[in-house]
Amino acid sequence: LPASNTGNAPATGVTLTAPVPAGTSFVSATGGGVNSGGTTTWTIGTLNAGAAVALQMAVHVSSSATSGTVLNGSGFTLDSIETPAVVATPATTSVTEPSAPVVTAAIELGTNSIYLVRGDTTTVEVDGSAFQDGAVINLSADISAGSTTVATISRLTVPVSINNGATLGSRTLTLTNPDGRSGSLPAALEVVKDPDGNHDCKVDGVDLNRMARAWSSASGESAYDLTSDLDGDGYVGPDDLAVFVKNFAHSPHGCP
Repeated sequence: LPASNTGNAPATGVTLTAPVPAGTSFVSATGGGVNSGGTTTWTIGTLNAGAAVALQMAVHVSSSATSGTVLNGSGFTLDSIETPAVVATPATTSVTEPSAPVVTAAIELGTNSIYLVRGDTTTVEVDGSAFQDGAVINLSADISAGSTTVATISRLTVPVSINNGATLGSRTLTLTNPDGRSGSLPAALEVVKDPDGNHDCKVDGVDLNRMARAWSSASGESAYDLTSDLDGDGYVGPDDLAVFVKNFAHSPHGCP
């Protein structure tokens, strides 16, 4: 809301009034503006010749307003003792609804993979678009997600804790913004067993050798090793090796 004195003498007793546009509610005003009865008033005082001030009024758009709704700002009036009141030309703007968030990828930062080890506490990085501060992540009831840290509208991080008894398999990641809009990515991450099969706090050649002895075996066969079946699909094969490789030389959760 600009106010200027284009004359050659000071204007005194200058005031600016601005009705709050229909479909909105008053939030705040700069420059000492005071809202009363749906109208915001600025008592500017003396405005010297050639001087100008820029004032702002912040309003909240009704949640019922849909995209394309036109908001009309009219009746903005500048007055002074020396001059008659001047009413500004009405201004209009259209409501644009925020976009729903889109989730395109997620990784566990410790291994730079999609694998979440049962019993682990770690950090997940999520990529996508239209993320807002305060966004909430959900990965299922057996994975606890903490408060998100939004780096940009397209990337955030979130601490997660995977229950010891979490069901093995893929998880849909759902991100919900504070405005209620949400987006999901099916099979974003996968819960797997601890690759440290002998629980010596090392994911190393001993665990790999155990997997090698059980290679290509299925549940019920003599060579099958439950601890090497890291994805829990009843078969020891390439998918389990992929989990092992991503966790190789990493210290399991709870180890020094």
